[in-house]
Amino acid sequence: MNDIDAQDIILDDNENPQDAFVIFELYEGDIGSTVDRSQKPEFKSRQPKCLVEFTTEKLVVEASNIGTLASDLTVLEYQFIFCTWEVHGPEDGFINGIHSGEATGDPLDDLGHADAIEPGRKHRFELKVPEFHHPFRLWNIYFRGRLATIWSKPPDPKDWDFSRDPRVTEAHLRVN
Repeated sequence: MNDIDAQDIILDDNENPQDAFVIFELYEGDIGSTVDRSQKPEFKSRQPKCLVEFTTEKLVVEASNIGTLASDLTVLEYQFIFCTWEVHGPEDGFINGIHSGEATGDPLDDLGHADAIEPGRKHRFELKVPEFHHPFRLWNIYFRGRLATIWSKPPDPKDWDFSRDPRVTEAHLRVN
């Protein structure tokens, strides 16, 4: 069903191999390979195929199981970044220290949305975008999420790598 190389599989501590096949599809036909990932237009625009909806009120992303076995219970860990700089574009979301606000997921709350994903199936995660309170105009909302299992100890969010980990996604919303 897929041609993922062993070097492309990034497992967290305590994860089963089948969980590496639960990914965020970046583009149509994505099989989880990291080759040329950062050169895809969906990557550059931060509009991945897995992004179903992104408004100032909610975000919906879809995880896909491209493997042949059901996954363990999968959760979505995430961050929202709020930006008041008009000149920032899609790729500027996760530059440390230059944005006006941040919100992260709550691991205990995330457990309530955990689900095993059957092979060849998708699972939607729907999140409420936190309210933004700041004296300056909001221009951009950035989202970054990473799939994990309830058994894993995933890396720190600063180490999430959209360019090489198919279980990480980023999205950008330009607020007009």
